[in-house]
Amino acid sequence: MSVFSVPFSSIFVKKGFNHRAVDLEKVERLSANIEQYGLLSVYTCVQTYVDGGEVPESKAHQIVDGEYRHRAMLSLQKRNPERFEELVPNDTIDVNLVDDGNVLSKSDLTDRSVISNMWRTQLEPHEVYAEIVRRHHAKQDTYEIAQVMNLQQPRVAEYLAFQDVTEKGHEAWAAGRISHGDMVKLSTLSASEQKAWIKGLAEAVEAAGGDEKAAKTAKAQARKALKKDVAEKGNVREYANAGKPSRKTLASYVPHVTLRAADAEDATERLFFNGLAAAFQVMNGELEFDKLNPTKTYVTKKAASEARKLLNEIEEKAAAKEEKAAAKAEKAAAKEEKPAKEKKAPAKKAAKKPAKKAKKSKKAAAE
Repeated sequence: MSVFSVPFSSIFVKKGFNHRAVDLEKVERLSANIEQYGLLSVYTCVQTYVDGGEVPESKAHQIVDGEYRHRAMLSLQKRNPERFEELVPNDTIDVNLVDDGNVLSKSDLTDRSVISNMWRTQLEPHEVYAEIVRRHHAKQDTYEIAQVMNLQQPRVAEYLAFQDVTEKGHEAWAAGRISHGDMVKLSTLSASEQKAWIKGLAEAVEAAGGDEKAAKTAKAQARKALKKDVAEKGNVREYANAGKPSRKTLASYVPHVTLRAADAEDATERLFFNGLAAAFQVMNGELEFDKLNPTKTYVTKKAASEARKLLNEIEEKAAAKEEKAAAKAEKAAAKEEKPAKEKKAPAKKAAKKPAKKAKKSKKAAAE
């Protein structure tokens, strides 16, 4: 990817390419910032060819990363042509150019856009949901989606479960009236039950009359009731990864496979575990699948040594944990066997001294 000067008029935004809705207020704020300080970072385009009249030239540059900046520049062009001319002299602007759009697939370009946006700004939860569902409909599996979206695979499956939540639920979620946790629970209920709970929550908050503390209490009570309702119904969300090992679980096998490959007694065993080691390296992103070579050894002496050291440490920790648990159990058993101490008899209280008043009365009688 290199920086090139291209005609500003040849740059276009492809409809539907951006995975998130455009915030026009944010565009205007950015436009004002660019007007004052200039374009602080160039945006990225892909050189592509478009049939028809979508752009003024047949050879054009599609935005991959920088739609907000480009829209802000267009706004500045209308609002302050003189300042725009200073930033884009003779209709020329510097952009980063990625590989030809005819070589890269649409999914490659979209991945670049999504990853770049997540680096720069945190996506809203409902935006994450929309992108996950889009990819799911494009037949990507949850592991691929998790990699691009930088999420754990079970969380991807959790987002996909939100497809069972009603439109009202999604509206409330996007507006911040209900939480991610609420969505998880709502996805296990029927549509009528979801609507009833959302309506009840809205009425309870409205009844608070603007009192933040009362509204917070109303939300807490509604969520408590929702949790209880879900628990009583015994609804359990079956996620798409049910029965599949997590990446963490799979990674725990790596040192075992590495040692088996290094200590293999025959060629067949060595070849088998070498292939497994290569598969784990692909899974962890250390090796590209297309570059696998059946004749190459993917287990080095250094890797075997590190695996042996790691497994020894794991065994030592497990032994220490067992020893600690045994000592704790022994201490608890000894405490139960120890006879209870006999309670001491309460000490006798000394006789109270006669009151001064009584002494005075006796003295007066004697006189």
